[in-house]
Amino acid sequence: MEKVKGSVSGVTRRILRDAFCGEKSVAIAGVKLPLTASGVTVRILFETIIADEDALNAMFFTKGASGVLPCLACNVVAKEKDMDRNRGIAPLADRDPEIVDISCHDVRLIGMRSDADVWAICDELEEASRHPNKEVLEELECCTGLKLDLDTLRADKAIWLREKQELEMELTNHVRAKRS
Repeated sequence: MEKVKGSVSGVTRRILRDAFCGEKSVAIAGVKLPLTASGVTVRILFETIIADEDALNAMFFTKGASGVLPCLACNVVAKEKDMDRNRGIAPLADRDPEIVDISCHDVRLIGMRSDADVWAICDELEEASRHPNKEVLEELECCTGLKLDLDTLRADKAIWLREKQELEMELTNHVRAKRS
């Protein structure tokens, strides 16, 4: 996997792009099944990826347990940083009642990240990558839980956005054709 740009995440990106983006994808063109005399076209939509923690970290290129925020989707703080502890700085969850630690089980308190939140973090990471001091990017990756690699699945906004736009347009055209 080290030879492939983006590693596991890059491979996942290429598979999903081919499967769900473009006119020939299963989301737009569909798959024709011989269930009736004229056949039935089934369209498969990409909605979510279900996997264990290690697979999700690999596919989405996240820091996982080595970051302060181990989850791509939420703002739960996993642990204090050694550097902070050595300097006498209390963990974030101890300093702010709005920040919950990893033991929190109440989804209402966790603070789920929206797609816009994740894209904003990705933009921040990309900007930090241009800073001459590479520690700026490393610190931001640790604090956000996300790593920067433009060849990864998470960096390909087209998979997440264009597929939905194309599908909406195709479904609208399909409904118009049925009405005529």
